[in-house]
Formats: sequence, structure tokens, C-alpha cells
Amino acid sequence: LKKFEAKRGYLIAAFGLHAAVLSSLPLFLMDYENAIALKWMFGIILGFILLFTLGVYTRTYYVIDKTQEQLVIYFIFKVKTLKLTDIKGIEQVGSPLSGAKYALSADNGLIIKEGKYDSFFINPKDKKGFLKALNWKVTVV
Repeated sequence: LKKFEAKRGYLIAAFGLHAAVLSSLPLFLMDYENAIALKWMFGIILGFILLFTLGVYTRTYYVIDKTQEQLVIYFIFKVKTLKLTDIKGIEQVGSPLSGAKYALSADNGLIIKEGKYDSFFINPKDKKGFLKALNWKVTVV
């Protein structure tokens, strides 16, 4: 098993921080006694946003399993398994143009073509090591 971490961009962290700040504003603006339930509600929403943002950063990675001959993609709560023999092509692109996105950063990633029409975008930190582990030559687009 070879595990490759996803390249992490700052956009998702900025979105999570922005959402957390906006959802916590009512906590500071409510001043009266009857707002205890609302304060708890906004506190819970804030907690979920922070947990989701943390989950995005800790649960996005790619595993190449040579014994089972498969690529396993972990993206937040979704797991995608792909047989290595089903990979029809890999292209290096500057931005995700098409397909599903299983990446945290949108710059200089890889589009993996699967089957006749399906493709998806990933962005491992170590692209050279990832391609070497797959034993695949990449097409630069």
C-alpha cells in the first residue's frame, strides 16, 4: 500500500473560516436571556462547520494498492475504488476542466480517465511518486 496525501489549497480553509465567523456572529450579538436556545443552536452549527473543515483536510488522500491492483480515493466521507486496469489515461492539467473533483487544490492536478467517458480530477502532493507507483506515463495538456 502506498498512501499519497492530497495537495492542500487555502480556498477550502478560507471558506470554512469565513463560514465559522459568519455563523458565530449571532452568538456575540444576542444579549438577552431568552436567546439561550439560539446561542446553543448557533454554537452547534459552528461546531459542525469546524468539524467539516477539519474532516476535509484530514480525510482526503489517495492509496495505491498493488496487491489488489486498485486505486482507492478517500475524499471527506466518500470512498472511490478504481481497478488499475480500468485507467485509460492520465493527463496533467492546470485546472480541473471536467469530471468529479477529489482534490483540495485546483492547480496542476491530474485527470484520470476511466472507461470511455468518465474522468475525475485528483491532486496528490507528490505527483511524480504517484505516477511512478502507478507505473504510468502522463500526457501534459
